Amino acid sequence: MAEIIHLAAYRLARRTGWTQEMAHGYLRGNAYRVAQLAPPQEQLDGSEDYAVGVQLGYRYGLHYLRWLKEAQGR
Repeated sequence: MAEIIHLAAYRLARRTGWTQEMAHGYLRGNAYRVAQLAPPQEQLDGSEDYAVGVQLGYRYGLHYLRWLKEAQGR
């Protein structure tokens, strides 16, 4: 399962121009949102790439990727 997450993070990072840490955090944040669980508070308050990814995934989910895709004109 972890290999699938790393591959998905790698592909997301390449597609969006994010770091792999941010992409991995985004996937983890989206998983928290779907499971209706709150991520740890330090991840919601943090400013490093992983924490920012968790915040985006948790707060906006897949909507953020749609907005990003529209803004980039893809």
